[in-house]
Amino acid sequence: MPSLSDIRAEIFTNDEAKRIVIVLSAEIRDAEGYRALAYETVEEIFPDWERDCRIRFLAIEVWADRIFIDVDINHHDYDFGTAHRAKVLPVYLLRPARKMPGWTFVRWRREDESVAKKLAYLHNAHGYNAAVPLLENHNSRIVHDNPREFPLAPKQKNLRRLADQAHAIIRSLEQYRSKNTKLCMPVTYKKEENGGKVTCMEFEKYMISKRDLEDWEKRKVHVTIEEDIEE
Repeated sequence: MPSLSDIRAEIFTNDEAKRIVIVLSAEIRDAEGYRALAYETVEEIFPDWERDCRIRFLAIEVWADRIFIDVDINHHDYDFGTAHRAKVLPVYLLRPARKMPGWTFVRWRREDESVAKKLAYLHNAHGYNAAVPLLENHNSRIVHDNPREFPLAPKQKNLRRLADQAHAIIRSLEQYRSKNTKLCMPVTYKKEENGGKVTCMEFEKYMISKRDLEDWEKRKVHVTIEEDIEE
């Protein structure tokens, strides 16, 4: 596996603007613990990040036991005041190797657009008075009191709140992964008018977004769905 020194050399091999998503697994119970681990990790990977103008530590997101750290490299035209407008950059995934010491560093092309939208959302939701890195802990209730000039629509606020509640059950679902069994859950698909694309699903009292479901898939939570399709 490449060393962090090798990975740093690869990251800075040219002046191309890029976005690094660092993914960690950790059992932490408080927001300051997440923030401390994120800072420690960024410091390990980029020792001079606070003094190096090429490195911008933008956001920390927590989903169950996963921490996602967003760091922009060579994004010289980044402007905090306009960062609620999405800008797509090539995304790279950096995470500890699973079966041996070291780190894995790969291009994560399919996440270019979604990470750009996520960072724009975070900048919008946290408002103009926040400071980077922005921290969003989806394991607890999230309230954004003062979003920017593009306020969150009531429906979007409601979906985010309900999705946050739904993620509280992920920890209980982990037992099914460890036992390699399958959980059946009644759901209702909601469809858009244009082409019938699935946008969200109803799980008991909670609404879970498509991104939440994809997150479950990445985490290999085994779920069998009994469908009740609404035409």
